[in-house]
Amino acid sequence: SPSPPRPLEVSALSAEKVTLLAAGGDHSAAGTAVGRVYTWGWAAQGQLGRPADKNSPRSVPGLVAALSDSRVTDLSCGACHTLACTARGEVFSWGCGTNGELGHGDSFNRHSPELIEALVTVHACAVAAGEHHSVALSAADGAVFAWGHGRGGRLGLGNGEEGSALLPQRVSALSGVAIASVAAGASHTLAVSAAGRHYAWGSLDALGYENEELRNQPTPAELQLSEQL
Repeated sequence: SPSPPRPLEVSALSAEKVTLLAAGGDHSAAGTAVGRVYTWGWAAQGQLGRPADKNSPRSVPGLVAALSDSRVTDLSCGACHTLACTARGEVFSWGCGTNGELGHGDSFNRHSPELIEALVTVHACAVAAGEHHSVALSAADGAVFAWGHGRGGRLGLGNGEEGSALLPQRVSALSGVAIASVAAGASHTLAVSAAGRHYAWGSLDALGYENEELRNQPTPAELQLSEQL
């Protein structure tokens, strides 16, 4: 069906108090005030986290029942995967795992939310899903963890094109820096510290500064924002 020419209310969620929204490549997710998660869109690789026809999109939001016992406090959608962070500091992932973006130590898809065991002791407070990589933030010390496709240095691990990771890895270049928020794009990652400093890594085309000698920034670099902004 054609796209609507103006914003429309998602009527299936009208009875819920929605506090979180996330948009992926071809799917969407919403979180409510009581921590429930609803998803809709394409489900071909399991990104909805609930039973759905792989060959046609689900146009109506449906409850992700596998998370009913968890109060979700943060959500993020990548190209074909989804991340959720709970009030207990747990991180769940589902959908496409081809590039390791689910963080379970393999490259398999998941069709329902699965706890990332490698982050159990981290007590995460935020997540960010890039196109094919993922990021989590620790509530305890502001540490950043990244995993998935590392091409172009988007994980910040310092090993550029070969930097893919099937399990979450701490971004050691930010050790000692208390990060307050993170964001992930198709080929880059951004972070803001509690002190208000801005960091970026990955594809230089998306980072906000020019360097004729480098194509990519494989580790976090501080951005010097213009005073005119």
